[in-house]
Amino acid sequence: MYENFCHLLNVFFVYNFKKICIFATMLKIMQIKSFFVVFFLFLSSISTFGQAREIIKCRIWKTSSYCTIPNTVNIPENAKYSVGASITNIRCSELDKQKLVGIWVTVREKNVSELHLKNNFNNVKLIRKDSGEVLYPVAYMSRSKPVGKEGNPQYLSGKSTFGGECVYELKPRERYDLFILFEAAEVGDKLVIEDFFEAEIR
Repeated sequence: MYENFCHLLNVFFVYNFKKICIFATMLKIMQIKSFFVVFFLFLSSISTFGQAREIIKCRIWKTSSYCTIPNTVNIPENAKYSVGASITNIRCSELDKQKLVGIWVTVREKNVSELHLKNNFNNVKLIRKDSGEVLYPVAYMSRSKPVGKEGNPQYLSGKSTFGGECVYELKPRERYDLFILFEAAEVGDKLVIEDFFEAEIR
């Protein structure tokens, strides 16, 4: 009887030992899979960190007049200004008389975000590729046409002071066009809007 009991105990141990081993193996596989899933998500978060928007194009705006813009553009509008803002508009006909170069940037927002423009556009810079010289905007297109009527696009002068800053709220998954005019610019220069994007003109 003792021998039978020992035999049954041995069988029970061996049988359950196999189950324990199988369970441990399955658990290990699950842990490995979980690790790779977490690791993949971690890499994805790194790759997308700081990329709140997609830069679709950053190019020289080739136009015969700054009073004429493409019909399909979507300009960020309805800006919010700080108290005491001093807005200086400049007519497109006046801009046509100057030797300026326009930069046309198209972006697509991924999330709700804001475009901040500071006094005199101090946070908007064009860095020349050869000399490293920094230029600031002469004008920025603030509207594709006057409010509630047809007409020429409106531009903010680079001399505008916003009493702090001018803020545009941008909607997710929306495509926007920015038109910024400088005294000079060429392919290879870098356009920087601090805390918004950096893009090379191509």
